[in-house]
Amino acid sequence: MKKILYVLALILVFSYVLLSCNSSDLPKETTPEVTTPEETTPEETTPEETTPEETTPEETTPEETTPEEIILTTPGLAYEVNDDGETCTITGIGTCTESDISIGGYIDGYKIIGISEYAFCECYNLTSVTIGDFATTIGEGAFLYCFSLTRLTIGNSVITIGESAFGECKSLMSVTIPNSVTTIGNFAFAYCSNLTSVTISDSVTTIGDGAFYNCSNLTSVRIPDSVTTIGNATFAACFSLTGIIVDQNNTVYQSINGNLYSKDGTVLVAYVSGKTDTNFVIPDFVTTIGESAFGECEILMSVTIPNSVTTIGDHAFEECSNLTTVTIPDSVTAIGVQAFCECDSLTSVIIGDSVISIDRYAFYKCFNLTSVIIGDSVTSIGYGAFSDCSNLTSVMIPDSVTTIGDYAFSFCHDLTSITIPDSVTTIGNSAFYGCGNLTDVYYTGSEAEWAQIEIGDSNSKLTNATIHYNYVPEE
Repeated sequence: MKKILYVLALILVFSYVLLSCNSSDLPKETTPEVTTPEETTPEETTPEETTPEETTPEETTPEETTPEEIILTTPGLAYEVNDDGETCTITGIGTCTESDISIGGYIDGYKIIGISEYAFCECYNLTSVTIGDFATTIGEGAFLYCFSLTRLTIGNSVITIGESAFGECKSLMSVTIPNSVTTIGNFAFAYCSNLTSVTISDSVTTIGDGAFYNCSNLTSVRIPDSVTTIGNATFAACFSLTGIIVDQNNTVYQSINGNLYSKDGTVLVAYVSGKTDTNFVIPDFVTTIGESAFGECEILMSVTIPNSVTTIGDHAFEECSNLTTVTIPDSVTAIGVQAFCECDSLTSVIIGDSVISIDRYAFYKCFNLTSVIIGDSVTSIGYGAFSDCSNLTSVMIPDSVTTIGDYAFSFCHDLTSITIPDSVTTIGNSAFYGCGNLTDVYYTGSEAEWAQIEIGDSNSKLTNATIHYNYVPEE
């Protein structure tokens, strides 16, 4: 019972305390209002971007140092990847339709190191070509017959310009060969008929055969001191070329009166076609008339060959269409292949007594040749040597000759008589083929000796003529 009373007392005390706590007499909590001043933190006075304006100098990062000559390859060109998997060779026009093309350093990530043979051959609409600084080779015939090509830039990495690379680019007017090139191939710029200016750099060592053949508007050429080899007919048929200049430090060549000679003067390498003189006297220090030296000099009417000359090279006077007479002195021992071929106006030839051989086609197609005197030392008359000399009426072959070659006098339509010595042992096939008017053969030996001569096929005009045996020539 006491416990119950004790619990009731506790409840009463607790209730009293609760009532007291809720009584209005208790002071309200006077925690002051937070009087945070109206954002007295100063307005952000970050000065108007006083952090200095970015003073990065006007693009002081170096201008892209890529040279302005960076050449981009024209899209669409065809190429072939080389075995190394990293380089390629341009092989053609591909799907490109541009007339102005550039062959730069790369195409589709592959480094371009060359232009293949005949890559752009017969691209008739091509007008401009720029070759960048990685390609080392311009292949044979690469731009052959690009008739409309007027502008050409060759990069400083090209070493070799191949054979006929720019042959018959008839609209090309000027060419600068860069300092990297060492070889200009055979006929590289042949028949570039509007080419007036060529600059050959000091790196070039070799200029091939016919490299500038028939560049009919080329007016002058300078050969640098680096050149050690100039091919045959290199400047033949350059009808406007009046002089070749050779650097005085060149150890192989020199220029005398605009003509090209060996350094020691013994070889006449090239007589320029643009000279207007009709007569020329070869200096008496010359011993060799070089191959094609006078080729296609259309103005020349006579040439005096001195007794110092021992050799007349192949094609030496070929197609000198106005040359009328030639005297070959006794000092000469050899007349080269086609030496006087197609000299249309040549009427008479005297061959000296030291000449041993008349090479093949030496006087081929000398249509107006009427008189030939052959010296006493000649042992062989070559293949076609006097073929198509259609106005030749008679020939006396000296008793030193042992062989008359194939086609030697073929198609000499007006040939009526020939004197053959008993020294002859062989008359080649068709030697007198087409000599329809040959009626008399004067043979210095007997009929039995005639029967011993080996006469080739197709010589019926000779064998059907009247043979006069044991003929004694007049002194």
